[in-house]
Amino acid sequence: MSAVFLPPLDYSIVSSDAVQVAPASRVMLDEPGLVARSAAQTLTMTFNMGDQSYDTIAVIGTNLLSSDRVRVRIGNNAEMTSGIMFDTTVQAWTGNPPLDKAITYIPLNNTFSALYVRIDITSSRTFVEVSRVIIGKRLEVDGIDTEPNITPVSGSIIDDGPGWTSADDYRTRMAWKANVGNVLASSYWTDWHPFLKRVGKHAGFLFIPQTESDSIQLQAGLMRHKEDANIVPVTYSRVRVELNLLEV
Repeated sequence: MSAVFLPPLDYSIVSSDAVQVAPASRVMLDEPGLVARSAAQTLTMTFNMGDQSYDTIAVIGTNLLSSDRVRVRIGNNAEMTSGIMFDTTVQAWTGNPPLDKAITYIPLNNTFSALYVRIDITSSRTFVEVSRVIIGKRLEVDGIDTEPNITPVSGSIIDDGPGWTSADDYRTRMAWKANVGNVLASSYWTDWHPFLKRVGKHAGFLFIPQTESDSIQLQAGLMRHKEDANIVPVTYSRVRVELNLLEV
């Protein structure tokens, strides 16, 4: 099984049919409480990627059902009426259902540098919601080391007094302390170093611990580094990457 880390590339939004009070610009933000929303059962967004290259797309924090569909087209024509370089339609998600919001993970069959990416979402719900869209180049490894520390971190505020307890209910986020061992030093500098430099502790990224798992919707999430990553040499040519992640 593979583990995936997907950092976001910068993009601009060319067009969308999201409603004015919940615009598509929200999918550029690492703010789960802010969503782009459609007025009907479809949502379309077209992104300008500039001169960047990318191989993966993730649509995060959606209200989609498993049977809903996400179509991705890539080309140098924003209307996608000609010159389409890639066109696929995928099921929104499979496996065990999410507890709340869903993630659609779409690894592409190649690395692309076309100017435009268009995403068309079709749902059987009365409207479509999307919190984040990440388009980028994935960092894929054979897996994280065994025995990661996985912690549900409650955001609720508990006040105790004489004979009473009061609770302000806030969402519980998942934290992962995980290591990726046996990384070639050369791979660290070409793959890990650019990833860690890009996201720092400020930027959210998609983390999938096991891409072949039936529980991706329960395990994967939009994460940030809770603490700076630690790079530990284990031999003259290999290092261990120690990560402390917290769900956004």
